[in-house]
Amino acid sequence: MGRIKTNFGEALLQNGKDVVFSDHGPVWASLRRVGHSAVRKLAISEKLSDLVDDVVNETVETMISNEGIGKPFNPKTYIYMSVLNIIASSAFGKRYSFDDKELKFFEESFEYFRANTNPLFLVDRVPILKPFYANIVNNTLQTVKALSSSVKQKYLDRLKMHSSGVIHDFCDALIEAKEEAIAEEKESASALTDVNLSLPVPTQHSI
Repeated sequence: MGRIKTNFGEALLQNGKDVVFSDHGPVWASLRRVGHSAVRKLAISEKLSDLVDDVVNETVETMISNEGIGKPFNPKTYIYMSVLNIIASSAFGKRYSFDDKELKFFEESFEYFRANTNPLFLVDRVPILKPFYANIVNNTLQTVKALSSSVKQKYLDRLKMHSSGVIHDFCDALIEAKEEAIAEEKESASALTDVNLSLPVPTQHSI
């Protein structure tokens, strides 16, 4: 018996395979090994703690500059800015400014998904309810697909620029781990496609 198929999983994977939603088997095992190897490669670096410190300081400076001191304001966007910059920088080396359009896209997409998670999973478990939530479910799935495609493209872009032996972020670590796995386990090479390997980026960083 394999994993339960969900609309969310299908939208996220878009015909690919990863370790979160795919059935256990040789492909799953190969992707899991590569994912773990990539995480270990990145974890031994001291850059992450420095990155968090730098991003938080930058966010605080932006808040003070935009909002001043001694008056109340809604910090939600600044929190998103801080968290997404940490994720984006560690995942694919991207740092966003406060008014960056892509940052706004991620913020709005995550907010929409968070607000509509319950109907999405309710329909997965009780399909007969789908007509009552059709618009919400369809829009939420489109949001998930857009998020997945955007982050996946970051990996594919990094693939073109990657230098062997150089690890700046998770995408670099994943590419290095893939090359090592292909060299060591030629029988599993067919599972280590760039489409499949791009999926740990959103599943391990965005969800």
